[in-house]
Amino acid sequence: MVKDNVIINDVMIGRGSYRNFSGIRTEYNKAGNRTFSIFLPEETAEILQEEGWNVKYKPAKREDQSDRWQLDISVAFDRYPPTIQVITSDGATSYLNEEGVGILDSADIETADIEIRPYNWEVNGKTGTKAYLRSMKVTLRPPRRTLSGSMYHDEDDDTI
Repeated sequence: MVKDNVIINDVMIGRGSYRNFSGIRTEYNKAGNRTFSIFLPEETAEILQEEGWNVKYKPAKREDQSDRWQLDISVAFDRYPPTIQVITSDGATSYLNEEGVGILDSADIETADIEIRPYNWEVNGKTGTKAYLRSMKVTLRPPRRTLSGSMYHDEDDDTI
């Protein structure tokens, strides 16, 4: 049984199907279930596993991939709503609520610090610990610069 919250700094949040902050129904998710997965270094994963967290080992599927340690985290806004802070590349800070958290599904996240809280469960003689988000501080990458159109230099004009 896990008793204490855990803080994990500079964690890698999965992309694509590993993020469903909006809680939309997908092949892997029931409608309304807000979840995301983080990938952990082996040492951290082993410590959390020893404590009782539901950390999963995922062997590489291809040669160009490496093995992963994954923890799935639920995001619930009912009894214990999480604090979710977003810092943009220009330093602006905002907080996301239940209506706005879905933007993280496609956000370009540079780094994240999270705090998870345990929920210990027992069903039909089986037990486990589910991770719920308590707080998160997300820093976004700067937007990529895109140039379009033709660029030319006119001899009579100093602008490009």
